[in-house]
Amino acid sequence: MLKTPSLNLSLLTAAQAQKHVTVNESFIRLDNVAQLVVQSRSLSTPPSRPDNGDCYLIPETGSEEWGQNPQAIACYSDGAWEYITPRDGWRTWSLEDDALLVFKNGVWSELTSDNGQDDDNRFNQLTSVGIQTTADETNRLSLKSPASLFDYEENDHRLNINKQSETDNCSIIFQTQYTGHAEFGLSGSNDFQVNVSSDGQNFKTAIQTNQNGDVSFPQGVNAARLVSGITDAGGVDTVLGPPNLTTVLTARAAFDFEANVLYFSAFYVDRPTQYLGGACAVIAASPISGSVMRAGLYELGQANGNNWSAGAQVADLGMCPADETGHKNFDLDTPITLQAGWYLHAIGANADGIEVRALDCLTPGTYLLTQFSSGGNSDFRITGIGRYLFSDSIPELFNGPLPQQFPSVLKDRVATSYTRQLFLVPKWKRWT
Repeated sequence: MLKTPSLNLSLLTAAQAQKHVTVNESFIRLDNVAQLVVQSRSLSTPPSRPDNGDCYLIPETGSEEWGQNPQAIACYSDGAWEYITPRDGWRTWSLEDDALLVFKNGVWSELTSDNGQDDDNRFNQLTSVGIQTTADETNRLSLKSPASLFDYEENDHRLNINKQSETDNCSIIFQTQYTGHAEFGLSGSNDFQVNVSSDGQNFKTAIQTNQNGDVSFPQGVNAARLVSGITDAGGVDTVLGPPNLTTVLTARAAFDFEANVLYFSAFYVDRPTQYLGGACAVIAASPISGSVMRAGLYELGQANGNNWSAGAQVADLGMCPADETGHKNFDLDTPITLQAGWYLHAIGANADGIEVRALDCLTPGTYLLTQFSSGGNSDFRITGIGRYLFSDSIPELFNGPLPQQFPSVLKDRVATSYTRQLFLVPKWKRWT
């Protein structure tokens, strides 16, 4: 009798008697192997009470009548077993394994395995894959899982992410409820960047490294986050920030105080901070014996046009002699905690002829600041980027809250957004 080459179905012959028998046998065989689902591939003997239509994969070491048909498909129909020999590439769903199996080189194995050393058993040219979720046109590979593992083979594992041109994006984005808040990779250039965002649309570059390995901080670096939480920082040993940043101090100059004039500079605190006071370096003393300098700390008030108002007084830093040179430390008896926000240093003297060391810095960020030398050579060492603002004109501070021996006449200075003339420097107990 003629048979079909693939499923071995019997073909009808001319003038064949009882054609229905041949046709029914072929239908039963076709019903067994089409959309093949098997109950198990581990039973070595036939089950005692199979249901009509049940199919099993016979293991290589079967017994009883199954031992005569290893690796065959056993299908139960009308009280008898039919044994079907699979061909390479046949597939079936195993209810016992909850897995899709493929027959290759005489072995049934899960479709996701590499089938021994066979490199042909793989998925290729799939349009999308969704694992426990739905893939779409953009996210063609989608996974919903509490974790994922990319393991090593032959000691190594490298994850390669490629882009076409330098101006394209090649990055990893971290989201909260599908809104991106952090990203690292090559974004619009070949420089490695770490970017952050509050809305998932507008990203700011926090860290950038070019192809030479030079690191920059486009938004500035916060000194507080670069100092250990238990490191004291204050007095002549004050050191804040990393010591190896490029020096951006553009000038050290003498700043002349005028008698009975107040000067203001602002600084920013990003977290609750233990504050000790302030310091300045007097390089030329007043010729008037007994002259003094006095300083105070205030909250930065509200904007008023191009100017700013002073807020509530935080601390009176007290007085230091102005008739001798050297470092002037306006230390509080008890440190106070400053909450996050902007603050104003106010400083003035009751005599002319006093010169302090002015430090001209650049944009906001971190700094390394150390008092050194003494007397007329008193100075500050500074590298990195200082985070200060100099107030250029604040007429609304007339009759301000400093003691009356300092009539509040404000000295106008060069208008600028960020620090010029850092003549009073904050001193910290520690960053918390």
